[in-house]
Amino acid sequence: MTSFWTALATATGLTLAAVAADAAVVSYSVRADYLAAAGGQTVVDFNFGTPGAALTNEIFGLTFSGANLTDDGVFLEDGKGIRGVASGGLLPDGIFEVVFAAPQTTLGFDFPGALAIQLYDGTTLVGTSDDFAGSGSGFFGGVISDVAFNRAVVYDHCCGSVYADTMYYGTSIDPVPAPATLAVLGAALAGFGALRRRV
Repeated sequence: MTSFWTALATATGLTLAAVAADAAVVSYSVRADYLAAAGGQTVVDFNFGTPGAALTNEIFGLTFSGANLTDDGVFLEDGKGIRGVASGGLLPDGIFEVVFAAPQTTLGFDFPGALAIQLYDGTTLVGTSDDFAGSGSGFFGGVISDVAFNRAVVYDHCCGSVYADTMYYGTSIDPVPAPATLAVLGAALAGFGALRRRV
């Protein structure tokens, strides 16, 4: 009897660990849909500072790597934003990183061109967004994850230069549901129940 419960606890622990690492990340390309699902958001519009200045210090509880302020009116609708730039070999051109002071579950950007987002909890990849847009301006790309993240890498998935007008982030009031979690747990328990009957 003890071996059954030990096996059940071990298998359930492994099952839960595997499910927890497999985050559900939902991508949104319409800002209104993202905001409705995400709830209250902190908004950073990047309309400050001197164009060309690197965002290297903590700003609004965020730490940026590989991002410069820009006033490139060709790409940015309001003329101000950030651009991913080479950062001394740490990140290649066309990528920037945002590190959050506290865990988040939502992140979105108004942007021109193309953009994709990778979410991390420390160095562990939590999930990746869809590839958003491709060319032009006035796009939105956002993600909601059922697993919290504290770092995001934002990149241009097609053309090599990533820009962002406005950033939205927060903790979702209604995290992405994960029905697969219960299904996997139920299947594991049913399997052990069947195994117990045989023994």
